[in-house]
Amino acid sequence: MLQVLWGGNFKYTVRNTGNTYQNFTGTIISDGWFTDPKINSTGGVYPGDKYDDVVTWKPGLWDLRVYNAKCKIEYGRYNPQKPLEAQDQVIVIPGWLIILVILLIAMRILKG
Repeated sequence: MLQVLWGGNFKYTVRNTGNTYQNFTGTIISDGWFTDPKINSTGGVYPGDKYDDVVTWKPGLWDLRVYNAKCKIEYGRYNPQKPLEAQDQVIVIPGWLIILVILLIAMRILKG
């Protein structure tokens, strides 16, 4: 399961239901207008345990839209398994745009 947290943080949980330690590599790809940001992470999880990973993506200055974030977890160093996949959406609104809208509203209130 992929969760989008506040501030460009993505969280996913990997559970190991087997009986051996498993290394994994996680990749989160967001579809953008000008770029397709790609975030990589690695880790490992012991048998019967779970690993919560939080990775951060900082949007660019001009990034404004709803992104589809796709997460792919590959595990099993010596015997690769079918990758785990999940997706979620994140809404990116630049801070400068929020400030501009607030200033325009304040000017309109003060003027009228």
